[in-house]
Amino acid sequence: MKIKFSEAKTQGIVGAVCILAANASYLAGDWNIFWLIHIFAWLLALTSFNYALAHAQDLSGANVFNLFNNAYNGFLTAILCLIALYVLDENFLDVIFYALLPLVAFAAAVSWIAVNFKLSRALNRVLFRVYGWAFAVNVAVNAAYYALEAAWPSLILPVAKFKTHVAASLDLAASCILLAAWISVGKFSNENRVNLNETGANDPNFRTQDELATELKFDAEQIKINR
Repeated sequence: MKIKFSEAKTQGIVGAVCILAANASYLAGDWNIFWLIHIFAWLLALTSFNYALAHAQDLSGANVFNLFNNAYNGFLTAILCLIALYVLDENFLDVIFYALLPLVAFAAAVSWIAVNFKLSRALNRVLFRVYGWAFAVNVAVNAAYYALEAAWPSLILPVAKFKTHVAASLDLAASCILLAAWISVGKFSNENRVNLNETGANDPNFRTQDELATELKFDAEQIKINR
């Protein structure tokens, strides 16, 4: 169990570092370098989180890996369907790019937020919940920006040149919170209960809640009989 916990924490830290590197690549001056780092970092992050969440689910019982895996497979399936739709008819490009693709990305973002909220409860670390809210704010800000850009381009023209740096700053801040959350991970919920049971097994005076409830019920029945 200690090995699984160590692997889960290590893989989680690696995944968080990869996301941090991917978000930091926004600040790269060369666009080709940006895409190279960004894609490689996200692939490595997804692989790391796949192992980390699998171990986390085994240790805590929280349904984090299944949720992550279903969202990941659903996202890939949706992307493949959009590509097939474009191949069938190029006229769907605008619909795909401006309507369907944002919906797919939004669904993936909601799933990722849910995973981190579940991790916060399973690992007893509020930083995962803080990251979830920070990520949600980032998604909302980006959605609002692109919606205004499509509806009223002149309204956001004065701030358009700051968009890249602001988005990069928000992403970096959220990534730092995620990294700090994984670094601060202690023991998983079920591991704490297992340790408690192991301690009780070695202590002759240790009594479980069921044993205490049985004793209290027996004492109450004895009091009624004596009356």
